[in-house]
Amino acid sequence: MMHDASFPPDAMVVSAYLDSRLARSSFDLQNTPLKSDLSLFYAQSKHAFTTEFYIRRLVQHLPLNSGVWAVALVLLHRLEDSDPQLVLNDFNLHRLLLVSLMLALKVQEDDAFFMTCSFMAKVGGVQSKEEMSCLERIALQQLRWECFVSAQHALDMKNRLQEDLLFGSNSALSQSHAPLDSVVVALPSSQRAA
Repeated sequence: MMHDASFPPDAMVVSAYLDSRLARSSFDLQNTPLKSDLSLFYAQSKHAFTTEFYIRRLVQHLPLNSGVWAVALVLLHRLEDSDPQLVLNDFNLHRLLLVSLMLALKVQEDDAFFMTCSFMAKVGGVQSKEEMSCLERIALQQLRWECFVSAQHALDMKNRLQEDLLFGSNSALSQSHAPLDSVVVALPSSQRAA
């Protein structure tokens, strides 16, 4: 991934991080019976486009800042922890990422009123607003409606991302030219260190 102005450094780092996670995944859709509600997160086959391509599309249409990325990744990890069938793989990455970003935007941004299921479905490539609404409902149930992410958890995610990129088995950092300091979490002034 080369740096370009239309692809912010934090999105570039997230893309490399997710690719490194996928490279370590050994999920086999053919031999894994899925729970009916969680099957909605799965595509029937691997997508023909790259993680970077998908994230570029999301960046183009959504107001994604470093705080939103950090919260979305925390929510994504919580979803993974909620059920082994939601562990990130080539078949569920796009929908898990999309619903995590949708929830993060609703939590982080005061003007996220336009984050309707219809809009998010169109941006993220989900077939209908009803399907997007179902994804959101299932994700909220899996999260037990706990979408708040403290500033400390967001900073912990930044550190986890850095460690994974620096020391991960696939060394995604070597593929990315984005500085790690580009993933800066915007903290409310009340939570900033004095």
